[in-house]
Amino acid sequence: MTCQDADGQTWLVALDMASPGIRLQAQNWHSAGMRHAATYEIDFDHTPVWLIGPRSQYLQRPGFWHGGAGIAACWYGATTAVANVLRSKLDTAQPHASAHLGAMFIQLSAARAMLHALAARMDAAPQDKHLEHIYAVRAQVRDVATQVMERSARALGPAPLCMHAEHAQRCADWRICAADACAAWRVCCNCSSHCCWVCKYVCAAGSSNSLTNRSASHAMPKSRARKLSV
Repeated sequence: MTCQDADGQTWLVALDMASPGIRLQAQNWHSAGMRHAATYEIDFDHTPVWLIGPRSQYLQRPGFWHGGAGIAACWYGATTAVANVLRSKLDTAQPHASAHLGAMFIQLSAARAMLHALAARMDAAPQDKHLEHIYAVRAQVRDVATQVMERSARALGPAPLCMHAEHAQRCADWRICAADACAAWRVCCNCSSHCCWVCKYVCAAGSSNSLTNRSASHAMPKSRARKLSV
């Protein structure tokens, strides 16, 4: 997680969740999406943490950006499962549903091709970050997933969203993932201006973890000792 010292500088720190002064709040999560993810707000009261380094170190560690592409692959897999629900229930006498399934196939095929191409680039040059290609893949897969969810609902109606538990949960989860992955506008933690997620993660100093920090009061001694309190 990240915290600020008395001078207002932000640092990357490690936290033992068994440490004193930690209070978890789960009652504020009201969404059906990601309801099995055990997401909490956390309050800290003089909890010790250990200094790792500048917050930019989180983004600079080997493999960080490659992991961002892995997330897009997970989105692709979930989206394929949504499309397969329509495929399994398709009535060939319904041309509009067939058209939606065909459009899904085209969109998913394009996303799959981009993922394969990016994987080949990473294998060929694993030391490189491949930022532009990762941004492109994430944006493409996100758009495809959103369109597939919409097409699925239009082709099948509300029944699967109400009576197919796994499908309904997957669609609800996606709404949370999509909102977190690329909100239309965010307030950048570094430049205090409205920006998209690309700016949020590319800003020179990196970003803070909003889920763990939004309720916390942080403090760090000016001596920047290895063991700190938040």
